Amino acid sequence: MSKWLKECYSSVDHYSCHDKPPRKKFQLPSRVIDVGPSNGSRAPYLLEPNGSYGSYVVLSHCWGNYQPFVTNSETLKQNLKYISLLSLPKTFRDAIYITRGLGIRYLWVDSLCILQGDAVDWESESANMIRIYQNATLALAATAAADSRQGCCFKRQLSSLNSILEAPLNQRAWVLQELLLSSRVIHFAQDQMYWQYSSRLASEDGLLDNKLVEWWDVDISRDYWWTIVEEYSRRSLTHRRDRLPALAGLTEFFQIRTGDSPLAGLWQEDLLFGLMWHVREPVESPVSSDIPSWSWASIEGSI
Repeated sequence: MSKWLKECYSSVDHYSCHDKPPRKKFQLPSRVIDVGPSNGSRAPYLLEPNGSYGSYVVLSHCWGNYQPFVTNSETLKQNLKYISLLSLPKTFRDAIYITRGLGIRYLWVDSLCILQGDAVDWESESANMIRIYQNATLALAATAAADSRQGCCFKRQLSSLNSILEAPLNQRAWVLQELLLSSRVIHFAQDQMYWQYSSRLASEDGLLDNKLVEWWDVDISRDYWWTIVEEYSRRSLTHRRDRLPALAGLTEFFQIRTGDSPLAGLWQEDLLFGLMWHVREPVESPVSSDIPSWSWASIEGSI
């Protein structure tokens, strides 16, 4: 991981990493985990940076049917003082060890850094997803883990793209924007680790090293939106009401890139084409009466 990250540090191709050098410091999210020094001499704790700047890592993971360690109104005070590593599920512990090992001080995990059960805090933080993921130095994707108890690392095998595409993490709707918005991602897949940034996907064993299409080019952004929507629509959501919120960060990103106006999952400037969506299989009921029936987001199912 350090080798891959060092390549980004020394590469002249930083335009391909969303024009953001990996050592550039950005304003930290509202809450982050201070993982402590790399030698582990101090326990991690939840930090409210109050606008200060720094480098941080984000964790993308599956909640599954297991309720991970969370921050809520009851645990906030304690977490601001101290978080016991023994109380954390394995994926969270692994993320802390990895962040320390990379020499980065801060880590962002949704269930720990957003107040669970607090609708106001959730709305505030979910509106900042584009900045939280884009400004992170690196995203750690617990790709193979169905929930946070399974951790990041598994027994090594020969590389296979299916270990990413068919993995539990990539069945989650929320994760699509998390990984697409991140400048750099390390996938902890079932077989090995994979390194991904805007124009490259490489495997730990060196057998896979592919050049990727830089999809945020202004000329192809509008067409690529529909590729993303097709992929997004097949993924699962715990709460059906999140059909549009789970895509809000990417919507904002495309709005900035194209200058177009979003309209319930479609685009005002491309409305006629956007209305030509259709379902792959019949669906029984609409997701929400708040979403107009002419929007693909009004139904639950693959389009």
